[in-house]
Amino acid sequence: METKAASIQKRFSSLAMQDRLPHAVLLEGGSERELLRLASQIAMAAVCTDAKKKPCGKCADCGKVKKALHPDVITVAETDKKRKTISVELIRRVREDVIVKPNEAGRKVYIIPNAGTMTREAQNALLKVLEEPPAYALFLLLCTRATELLATIRSRSQIYSLEETPALTDSVTELAASIAKAVVSPHEAALVTASAPLIKSKDREKFDKTLASLELILRDSCVLRSGGTTLLSGEEDAAAALKNTLPRRTLLRLLEEVQQTREKNQRNLNLALLITCLCAHLYQIAHR
Repeated sequence: METKAASIQKRFSSLAMQDRLPHAVLLEGGSERELLRLASQIAMAAVCTDAKKKPCGKCADCGKVKKALHPDVITVAETDKKRKTISVELIRRVREDVIVKPNEAGRKVYIIPNAGTMTREAQNALLKVLEEPPAYALFLLLCTRATELLATIRSRSQIYSLEETPALTDSVTELAASIAKAVVSPHEAALVTASAPLIKSKDREKFDKTLASLELILRDSCVLRSGGTTLLSGEEDAAAALKNTLPRRTLLRLLEEVQQTREKNQRNLNLALLITCLCAHLYQIAHR
C-alpha cells in the first residue's frame, strides 16, 4: 500500500510537471526526518529541468539538491542551535532574500523545519510574504501539527499530513476544488455530493483544512477577476471556473461565508449541520 509521503510526493511531481506548484505548503505529522526527506523531494521537483519527469534525480539541479548544495533551495534555521524558537529576525532576512530572483533554477524554495517553533512575530513577518509572494517562490513549512501555526498562515498554505489516518485519505485541496466547482453548478445537489466526504468523515480538523483550501481558491478567483496572476491555491481550474461564472462581489461574499464558517467550526457547533448550512448558503449566494 502506498504511504502518505509517497502519495504526496506523487502529487507534487504532477504539479511540477504542469508548472502549477503552490507558493506555500504546510507538511505536518511524521518524524522530522520523514518531513525533511519529503520536503527535499518536493524541492527537487520544483527545480528539476527534465521535461518528462520531475524530479528526474539525474539533472544537475537534482544532484545539487541531493547534496544540499543548490543555491535556490534554502533551509531556514537558526545558526544558534541552543535557540528553541525561530526568531522574527531570521524570517525578516528571508523576506529580504526572497525578493532576489533565483540564481540558477526557475524557482526558489525555502524549507522551514520545525516551523511550529516560529514566534508569533516571526509568523506575522512570514505572513507578509505569503500574502503576495513572488511567482518563483515556494515555501515548505514542516511541523508536528498544523495547529501550531497561526490560522492566517494555515489559510494561505496547502496542508498535507503524513499521518496514516483514514480521515485524511482524501486530499483536502482536491476536495475543496470539487466544492468550488460545484458552487457554480446549476444543481444544488452537486454541492451536497461534493461535501459528502466531509459529513462522512466527521472530522472537524479536516473540515477546517478544506475550508482553508477553499479560501485560497476563492482568493485566487478574485485575483484572476482583477487581472492578477499570482495564485496560491494550486487549483487554477477551480479558481478559473468561479472567475468565469461569478462577478467579483459575489466571489467576495462567498469568501466571507467560508471565513465565517471556519469561525463557527472553531466553536464546536454541530458539524453535519454546519456543512449542510454552508452548502445551502454558498448556493444561495452564487445563484441569486
